[in-house]
Amino acid sequence: MKQMRKMVGISLVLTSILLVWGCQDSSTPASPHSIAGQGSAAAPITDKTIVILPDSLLGIDIKLILPLVGGTLNVRTCSFQVPAGALLTSLVLRFELLANQPPKGLNDPSDRMFKFGPDFTVFMKTCILTVPFDELGLNQKDPSKYACYYYNVALRRYEIQPTTVDMVNRRFQVKVKHFSQYAFGRVDE
Repeated sequence: MKQMRKMVGISLVLTSILLVWGCQDSSTPASPHSIAGQGSAAAPITDKTIVILPDSLLGIDIKLILPLVGGTLNVRTCSFQVPAGALLTSLVLRFELLANQPPKGLNDPSDRMFKFGPDFTVFMKTCILTVPFDELGLNQKDPSKYACYYYNVALRRYEIQPTTVDMVNRRFQVKVKHFSQYAFGRVDE
């Protein structure tokens, strides 16, 4: 049973990566036009298939979360906690940490961006995103002046999220009720 769960988990991870980033036969150079979801089908999976991930991807975690149990996704030193009862059904969730992606529209943004999927997932209970100060590379900047923002697709702008600045443990804790693209920036004064 453990072996079967492991195989299913590996299969879900590989399938998700292939669907998100596309794949190519190794005899053909990579092309951005073959990425799944952009109007072209991905190349068939063969023993020569390679997966091309962007340089900006620092880490990814993909897990099946059960509604009665909840769970945690971890990427590097960051975590996303889903409490029991936050989902109505079992769902495979994705948590990506991207570097060198300073979002436009934020005041003095960090160069880290957090992406979650499936897009537009809504939770019945509040989830917690925990991000250590060091992960954002704030250096000499005052963390108490920063907060987390999510990108509102309908309004095409970033909106502030309830963010706790934990100076003792040197981390941010963000209350999240839905999936979107999240980033940190200085709070407008």
